[in-house]
Amino acid sequence: MAKYKKVDTDLKFVDREKEVEKFWNEEDIFKKSMENRKEGETYTFYDGPPTANGKPHIGHVLTRVIKDMIPRYRTMKGYMVPRKAGWDTHGLPVELEVEKLLGLDGKDQIEKYGVEPFINKCKEKYGIGPICYSANMDRGMLKDRDLTEDEMVARAITDIISANKLGCTVMREQYLLSPSGLARIAPIAEAYNVHVGIEIHNPESPITQAIQDYVEVIEKTGSKYIGFVPDFGCFATKPNKPYWDRALAAGATEEQLQKCAQLRYDDVPMEEAMKIMAPDMEKCPALGATLNSMYGFVQFRKSCTAELEGLKKIMPYCFEMHGKCHYVDENLHEVAIPYEEIIPGIAESDYEGYIVTEYEDEGGYDAVEQTTRHV
Repeated sequence: MAKYKKVDTDLKFVDREKEVEKFWNEEDIFKKSMENRKEGETYTFYDGPPTANGKPHIGHVLTRVIKDMIPRYRTMKGYMVPRKAGWDTHGLPVELEVEKLLGLDGKDQIEKYGVEPFINKCKEKYGIGPICYSANMDRGMLKDRDLTEDEMVARAITDIISANKLGCTVMREQYLLSPSGLARIAPIAEAYNVHVGIEIHNPESPITQAIQDYVEVIEKTGSKYIGFVPDFGCFATKPNKPYWDRALAAGATEEQLQKCAQLRYDDVPMEEAMKIMAPDMEKCPALGATLNSMYGFVQFRKSCTAELEGLKKIMPYCFEMHGKCHYVDENLHEVAIPYEEIIPGIAESDYEGYIVTEYEDEGGYDAVEQTTRHV
């Protein structure tokens, strides 16, 4: 007796592909393939994405099919292979279109026409323009040592010049650049008309000493070109949903997670909290990472009243704000960050800058839907 069904030689490949796709969608196969490997070793594969404002062609199909084989193979070998789709948003296709529109050809003719008028034409093409340049201060970029303050200042100056060339009047800088380093770049920022804001990000907040050290420098210099870019994540009052759901998928129970959250609410020191949860972490190792996160970049507190009062005091120094969101529900409510408390305070102030949507995309939710809800 045959073990397998005889293969039909009259296969309709398109129909077969549609059947497979339907099965994957109905059974949520892709999401399951990710959840089943949460604890596996991470494998990272960088793929140059298609251009957002260019036209797709057969080359995109061929290269992406070939590239897709590698992450799939590694996934089949048990690796955790994160997938994060994106677009290459460099401006070359726009520039080429505007060149044709203006009857120009090449760099020399653009410079003769005028670089600034040409950039403005590019902006008009899509009705958008640059606002803030997000600089990344990679202090650990060298293998043998951290960058010195002089090296970080030099990188910040390079970023300021780049921001200016792009037409950005605000630059987000990470607080790896010290207060003294911030003071040193103030004259450069003013010369290039770029307002440099230190990002206030968890675990820091407007009232922590690290941020108050920057306030002291800003007030001492009197510069209007150095300040802050607050991230709303530092006002969180509930546990982060993506991390919570990830722990549940890894075998943690609601009771265990509630216990972790209560330790954080009670301000139990992290080392002590780890000892208390040690027996539970032996049963479910994923709890360790979850508890650690509750004391780190996604920490939370019972109330953010003090932090919001701190925001009011530094509001004159704020150039832009990051509207962080991890999960926005059907009622347009961010489950961990109390926007209903944050926004009224900003609205009552003299703040005139932008609040930028910053969706973290940690939980595998529909990014377009989440961003739309947040906006």
